[in-house]
Amino acid sequence: MKTMNHSEYQTKTRTMTASELLYTIKDCMETLRGWVDCPNHGYYMDEIHYCRMELNRRQKAVA
Repeated sequence: MKTMNHSEYQTKTRTMTASELLYTIKDCMETLRGWVDCPNHGYYMDEIHYCRMELNRRQKAVA
């Protein structure tokens, strides 16, 4: 089972391109849809959440 260092991952998302963030979200969602009892469910949900947070942060910075 994967474990996440939350602050480290949030820092990592700031270095990712928008395409990388969107791909990560898509990949995690597809994994969760295809693997119902995935033991890393929480990890993938955290990845989705932090990538979306970063995209939202960037969008607000532009507005």
